[in-house]
Amino acid sequence: MAHLEFFTMPGCPNCAKVKKVLEKIRQDYPDLKIDTIDLTVQPEMAQKYKIMGCPALAVNGKIEFVGGVKEEKLRRLLKD
Repeated sequence: MAHLEFFTMPGCPNCAKVKKVLEKIRQDYPDLKIDTIDLTVQPEMAQKYKIMGCPALAVNGKIEFVGGVKEEKLRRLLKD
């Protein structure tokens, strides 16, 4: 099953939108592993993935989205 890493920061307005998409998708993929990473607590993760903005989402260790998530594209990635 896929592993998602959701990179966020406090006060990020788009992070709440991404969180809703992830909650919706989790209903169809109950075994999906989602780690939420606060970049103010773990800034080394921003360096590791070269993240320049939030929100960001990595799918199986690869950054696929920055600034928002397109639900349909994420669903396609999860099917592969």
